Amino acid sequence: MKGHSVLATLLTWTVIGVSATGFRFLPRETSPPSPSLVPSTGDDFERAITFIFEWEGGLVDHPSDRGGKTNMGITEERAKQHGLTPEQITKEKATEIYRIDYWNAAGCGDFPLPLSLACLNTAVNSGPGKALEFNELVGDGTATEEAIDYTQRQEDFYRAIVASDPSQEVFLQGWLNRSAALKAEIKRF
Repeated sequence: MKGHSVLATLLTWTVIGVSATGFRFLPRETSPPSPSLVPSTGDDFERAITFIFEWEGGLVDHPSDRGGKTNMGITEERAKQHGLTPEQITKEKATEIYRIDYWNAAGCGDFPLPLSLACLNTAVNSGPGKALEFNELVGDGTATEEAIDYTQRQEDFYRAIVASDPSQEVFLQGWLNRSAALKAEIKRF
């Protein structure tokens, strides 16, 4: 089933029996996914990463950034996981890291654009775990409606960060500017 995740494929099957040789599966009687929420295509990552690179610039080492030194949005800790320092990250390497550690890890490809873009933005800015949490809240609206809701949850999360740690307020306006730009991009779909 090209374009579907393994999880999505497994979720469309129901176990009907267990024997000594294993499970037997039959298709579950369900309606197909809403046409507006069919999984993304490979080209969607390329479109989404373009937006990310507009906001994730070069080498940055802000003293209040809890992520520490970053390059193109890749933290020093993440770079080390790939045997690199932030200074060694190229755009090609950052793209590879974003695809594997963020897009794939957060399940962004399970959604069409622009929802997959909102997912990637959250994964990059707040971690794949936060994106997975938000994925659970996706409803049955259009991809655009769900992407706007997703981005609003991200904004609410930014405000919660600042409420619990006022040292992060220095980043709030930038985060909100990024959200506004993301919402404008989402509305183009």
